[in-house]
Amino acid sequence: MVNDKLALKAKLFRGFGDVTRLSNFLNQYQMEEKTVT
Repeated sequence: MVNDKLALKAKLFRGFGDVTRLSNFLNQYQMEEKTVT
């Protein structure tokens, strides 16, 4: 049972990391767009 919870937490953290990476990427992209225009 504890292992299942840990696995679920690991999945959640990995998903959160992906979301953070994606938002960082989008922010960078928007910054570059502003610089170009």
